[in-house]
Amino acid sequence: MCLVTARPSAVTAVDEPGRWLDRSVFLRNLPGVAAIVLVWTAAAIIFPDLTRSPAFLLASGLVLLSLTISFVVPWHRVPAWLALLPPLLLIGSVGSLAFDGLRISIVALVPIIDLARHHGRRGAVAGVLAALGASQAEAILTSSGIDDEGAMRIVVISIVFVSVAAVVTALEERAEARRRLLARQGRSLSVALQGIDVDRALLQAAIGAIGVGVVVIDGAGRVVHANSTMARLGAVTLPRGLDVATLPRVQGDDATPSGADLRGYLERALRDDPVRDETRWWTLPDGNRVALRANVARVETPRPRGAFRVLVLEDLTTEVSAVREREDFMGAVSHELRTPSPPCSATSRWCWRTRTPPRRRAPASRSPSATCAGSTRSWKTCSPTPARATPSPTP
Repeated sequence: MCLVTARPSAVTAVDEPGRWLDRSVFLRNLPGVAAIVLVWTAAAIIFPDLTRSPAFLLASGLVLLSLTISFVVPWHRVPAWLALLPPLLLIGSVGSLAFDGLRISIVALVPIIDLARHHGRRGAVAGVLAALGASQAEAILTSSGIDDEGAMRIVVISIVFVSVAAVVTALEERAEARRRLLARQGRSLSVALQGIDVDRALLQAAIGAIGVGVVVIDGAGRVVHANSTMARLGAVTLPRGLDVATLPRVQGDDATPSGADLRGYLERALRDDPVRDETRWWTLPDGNRVALRANVARVETPRPRGAFRVLVLEDLTTEVSAVREREDFMGAVSHELRTPSPPCSATSRWCWRTRTPPRRRAPASRSPSATCAGSTRSWKTCSPTPARATPSPTP
C-alpha cells in the first residue's frame, strides 16, 4: 500500500523568518483550481444570473479556502493526512454547483487524480467517495429522490471515478516501486563506487611508491596514468590525457639509438611491437644519461574502451655502472697476470723435458749446495744427487 504524501523532491522550505513555506501541496492543487475556474468562466458567460446564486458563492468560497490552506499551512510540520483537505474542498465546490443545476461532476476527476497520485489507495478511496457524495448532494439534501436517469448517471460516474482512480493508483505504485528500486541500486552503486575510489587511491599510492616508472596509455595514445617515478625517469611531466605525440623526441647517436626515449617506446607500444627486458642508455631532455630497462604489456578491456598499453621502466644506471667498473678492473688485473706467464710457462716445460738444469757458471764464492739452493727454475733441477766416494790415498 502506497501512502506517499508530500514528496521530498518537491519545493520545501523551513517555517522560519525570511524563508518560504512548503508549497508542494499548493502546486499540486493548482490544476484542480484551474479546471474549476474555467468551468466558472464558461458558466458565467452562458448563465449570467448563476454568479449571484448562493451555491455559486459557496463553491467560490470552498475554492478560495482550498487555495489559502494549501499555500499557508506548513505541510512539513503537520500530519500527512491533512494534505487530503485541499483536494476534498475542491470536490465539495464541484458538488455545490449541482444545486444550481450545473452538473460538472467530471471536473472532480482532477482532484481525484491528485489524491490517487500523492496519497495512494487511501487518497483514491477518499476522492471517489467524496465525488459520489458531492454529485448526489442535491438529491440527498432536498429529498427529491433519484429517478432512473439519475441512477444511471450515478452508476456511470462511479465506474468512471473508480476506474480512473484505480489506474492512477496502480501506475503510481508501480512508479514508486521503481523509484525505490532505483534508490536501492543507487545506494549500492554509491557504495561500490566508494570502494572503487578507495581501491584506486590505494593502487595509485602503491604504484607511486614503487621504484619503477609506470605509464598507462589508451588506444588513442593518451596518457591514462603515470606515477611520479616515471616523471623523474623521463624528466618530463605526464598529466592525464596528454597525447604521446607531443612528447619531445631524442635524436639517435652512436651511444643512443633512435627511438630509445620515452616517446619512442610509447609509440612502439601503440604499434604492439614486442618490448621485453630491453636495457639501453637513454639521453633525457635535460642532457643526463641513464640506463633503463623497458617492458611493455598490452591489457585487453571490454569494448568500446579497447586495449591499454603499460610501459614499465626500471633504472639500472647504478647496476650497469657497477658492471662496467668490474669489467674494467678484471680486464686490468688479467692483463697484469698474463704478462709474465708465457716465459715462466716455457721455461717450466723445457725443464720438465730435459730433467737437467741448464749449465750455468756458478760464482766462485758459492758452494755447489749454495748454487743449487739459489736455483729457482724447477724443483726437479735441485733434486739431491748421491755423493761420490773419494778414494783414500794409498799408504
